[in-house]
Amino acid sequence: MAWKEPSWLGAMMALINASSDKVKFCKEYEIDIRESDWPCCHVPQMIVADRGEMIGKNAESFANTLNIQIKYAPPYRADWKGIVEQHFRVIQQRVKPFLPGYVDKDFRERGVRDYRLDAKLDIYQFTQIIIKCIIYHNTKHFLTTYSRDEMMVADEVKPVPVELWKWGIANRSGSLRYYPEDIVKLSLMPKDTARVTHKGIIYKKLHYSCDKAIREMWFDRARRKTWKVDISYDPRNLNSIYIRDTEDQTFYEKCYLLDSQSRYFEKTLDEIKYLMEYEKLEEQKSAYINLQSESDLKSDIESIVRQAEDMTKMVSSNTVSNSSKVKGIQKNRQVEKEINREKEAFELGKNEPSKNKSISNKDKMKTDNDARFELLKRKQRERMHGKGEQTTTD
Repeated sequence: MAWKEPSWLGAMMALINASSDKVKFCKEYEIDIRESDWPCCHVPQMIVADRGEMIGKNAESFANTLNIQIKYAPPYRADWKGIVEQHFRVIQQRVKPFLPGYVDKDFRERGVRDYRLDAKLDIYQFTQIIIKCIIYHNTKHFLTTYSRDEMMVADEVKPVPVELWKWGIANRSGSLRYYPEDIVKLSLMPKDTARVTHKGIIYKKLHYSCDKAIREMWFDRARRKTWKVDISYDPRNLNSIYIRDTEDQTFYEKCYLLDSQSRYFEKTLDEIKYLMEYEKLEEQKSAYINLQSESDLKSDIESIVRQAEDMTKMVSSNTVSNSSKVKGIQKNRQVEKEINREKEAFELGKNEPSKNKSISNKDKMKTDNDARFELLKRKQRERMHGKGEQTTTD
């Protein structure tokens, strides 16, 4: 149960509460009752409502699925549903003397204390009080102005709401209808469409999957052609959406949010929209930085290439033919590998003095390569260690 401003979400909570088990509901608030204290867990045949949240596709879908008639009161005719309006007043009158922070009619008048400063209860405690008031009204409140007919008088029916309810179900045209709680919730959820793709079932840019999709290989089929599916969802939590059966509106397939979408777990639809917009804004802000970084990268690459070209001119001769240059590629590559091998090879205790000094790889390479490759090696070392370092050549 939730306390909300007039909206479809508020209507959803009221309607699901009306059709749910009240023993279980009261237990959530540490209140133990018998089923006979609040015998209301059924779907109504008719709903009388204002021309507000009960007008629209959501209310129409709910009514069609559960075969409920919705009757709208004309504008400015609250007296057409006087029982409901009057009961709001009755509950307020009962709890007003006991609630710290109750806002009276003189609120915001000059010189009047701000009642909000006296508030002490949270929503859980306030709900407990409302439940207590409802149980009292159902089981103890004596309706002094209720006119019983002859049959009621003969059956000694007390003018107490729960007793009148039981007698009416047994002797009048009362026919109670019951639906599983999940079916009522499904019919109350807003409807929309999602698209099946090879990346998953996409809704509001979120990716879902379900057992049926995996079993029937939907995602493989979607590589050839995508398609839409009817869904229901709760905007307060998009961890799951529910695919509706086109023929049987009380049947559904539960879809779960993929692990790759974990940043959207336990978030409302509005929170997800905000997060997506924020990510989009951050991406736009970084566009200039990325462009500048890419430009710097290109400049660095061009600088390295120019350096390589200058080094090539120093070790190359214009008299060398292209075919000779090509033939020397393999030997040049071998020299480069040996230079890297000398630099990259692991050597433990390199900085410690050694008693037995072996022949260095550099001396061995000098005996194996001609003077032209020695020059190339020297240039490589100059680039790695700095041009000021002196390299000895035998």
